[in-house]
Amino acid sequence: MGEFGSNEYGYYWKLSNGILIQWGKGKCYEYQRYPVSFKNNVSPVISGGGKGASMIDKTVLANFDSNGFIAHLSDGYSQHDAFFWIAIGQ
Repeated sequence: MGEFGSNEYGYYWKLSNGILIQWGKGKCYEYQRYPVSFKNNVSPVISGGGKGASMIDKTVLANFDSNGFIAHLSDGYSQHDAFFWIAIGQ
């Protein structure tokens, strides 16, 4: 089953096979730390949120590393202030 946990940065699930799944809510233009640093590969996925928009046409990731990332979302009309994210890796 693995280990579940959380801290001020979000939630995580460490599986017994080494896969690490983490998720939470972040703010645009701010560095979003992962609850636990990834040791190897990581692939974050960003989803719209904040102002309630469901149609995101532009997502920009910056300063992407094993500890976290910065994201910016836009729907073509306005910028968004927050988003939900999930990251999967080892």
